[in-house]
Amino acid sequence: MDVTSYKIKEIEVELGIIYDSSSSESPLSLWYENIRDKFVYELKLGDVLRLLRQQLYVSYIVPKAVEYLQANLFAGEQYDGELVAVLSRIPFDTWGQNETLKRDLQKIISSEYLNINQRIWTTDSFRSNFLKDYDKLLKNLY
Repeated sequence: MDVTSYKIKEIEVELGIIYDSSSSESPLSLWYENIRDKFVYELKLGDVLRLLRQQLYVSYIVPKAVEYLQANLFAGEQYDGELVAVLSRIPFDTWGQNETLKRDLQKIISSEYLNINQRIWTTDSFRSNFLKDYDKLLKNLY
């Protein structure tokens, strides 16, 4: 079964996680309650970023993240390249044993190098930070 066709609450069941909906009224808890009935393929970029920052269900969420990167290497909600930054901080071994996914991401990352150099950056700092995250992600993949 394609992992993007799972609902978040189905992932919880598969992983043996017991969700307590009365645990908190924090913004993070309310957001999580809101996405539990969504399929992974329905998740918006912000949802994917939040789940990955929390390192929740990484092997289920990374395929959706790769879809976003295929559409735009500079995908982000708060800043350009945010998805690359988040993925660069996740050890590859937590992604699951998905070699096809790894190859797909390697291909995207490698083929977009020219676009990085041709991009007009707001500041040198943004370019520098993106390149650091890009290089770290690349090293994690190889």
